[in-house]
Amino acid sequence: MKLPRILTPHTVTVRNAEGTGAYGTVLGPDRTLEHVRVEETTRLVRDRNGQEVVSSARVFLRPEHGPVPLDSEVDLPSGRTAVVLAVAHHHTPPAPEHNELSLT
Repeated sequence: MKLPRILTPHTVTVRNAEGTGAYGTVLGPDRTLEHVRVEETTRLVRDRNGQEVVSSARVFLRPEHGPVPLDSEVDLPSGRTAVVLAVAHHHTPPAPEHNELSLT
């Protein structure tokens, strides 16, 4: 079961993190992801090191959008560019399967 389209009215642009180079994170080409849900709310999340950090947005993706690695950049509908702090995969029937990105 997928997230219903009525709950996913947004479009974002993602640049996947592909590693690190001499100048920081190396980003891949732009990918436009349609039918996602963006919620710009502030909350605490744990980063890859287990530290509590402030996340100012969440993006809910359908499984067919593929993985979005940590440190990837996401252009939000508000015009702000954010970095992926944490990724969670949710698959608990009967709820729809989806991925959740917590962003800076």
